[in-house]
Amino acid sequence: MLKIITAVFTVLTLLLLLVTGFTLWGTLAFLLAAAALVCVCFFGKKLSGKMAFIGVAVAAVSFLVSALFGAPGMPHFDESAQSDVLMTEENQGDNDQWDSTVAADIDRMILDGKYDEAKEKISGLPYCDDRSVLEGKLLLAQEEYYSAIPCFNRVENKNEECYSLLIEAMYRQNKGKVNESLCDKAQDAAYDCPFDPYLMYFAGYACYETDKYVQAAYYLSKTLEMEPENPYANYYYALTAYALGYTEQATAFLDYAGQCAEAQGGLEDLLVSIEKYKKLMEEGKQ
Repeated sequence: MLKIITAVFTVLTLLLLLVTGFTLWGTLAFLLAAAALVCVCFFGKKLSGKMAFIGVAVAAVSFLVSALFGAPGMPHFDESAQSDVLMTEENQGDNDQWDSTVAADIDRMILDGKYDEAKEKISGLPYCDDRSVLEGKLLLAQEEYYSAIPCFNRVENKNEECYSLLIEAMYRQNKGKVNESLCDKAQDAAYDCPFDPYLMYFAGYACYETDKYVQAAYYLSKTLEMEPENPYANYYYALTAYALGYTEQATAFLDYAGQCAEAQGGLEDLLVSIEKYKKLMEEGKQ
């Protein structure tokens, strides 16, 4: 019977260590339990008086030591660790509280050019995606495009506004030119926000500028499904169709782009460009 009890305590000690991890105290406790088991099993008959019971007691105490000290990081065994966990949860709860009124005030400060006041207000906000967006907005307004881009990039859950601001910052950083990096980011935005016509349009425009005409045709056609009278979307769809060899379709969309531009007014530069490409298409030139 003493052998069985000692073996049980030893096995329990080992299982506890496997679950909680082999810490120093836990390992020593297991070794003591194992030593007690060996003594009871092999030398039980030779142990005089109460020595066999002492071996059982050693195994039992070893199990308790392993339970109490084998996993000191577990909060229910350590009051200080439990206190640290509670403090962490409280701090996280505070950081989750986002004051939309303060954020609106910061937006107004940025629009009014009160950059120092906005920066001071932002410094008092909890770290989160919304704070990163505000930091990016401030830097974008100050024309610090290179610094603004990482602010928008580190936002984990980008929405339409964040993607629009990120694309604007990258576009301005590139001085109004589209490169492969911007094109990839625009396509990411269109994928994540398929119902935003601007992001879909910009993806099409970026693909056209980087000679990805098939992708450009896809994004621009999706834009026109949402905004059929968008003069720029019609314009670039016409150029894309022409690049793919669909001259008649290109001419039709170019004419319609001109009609939409005239109806909206104030798009003289676009109208000039439309007339220019009309002539090129009539002459069969790229």
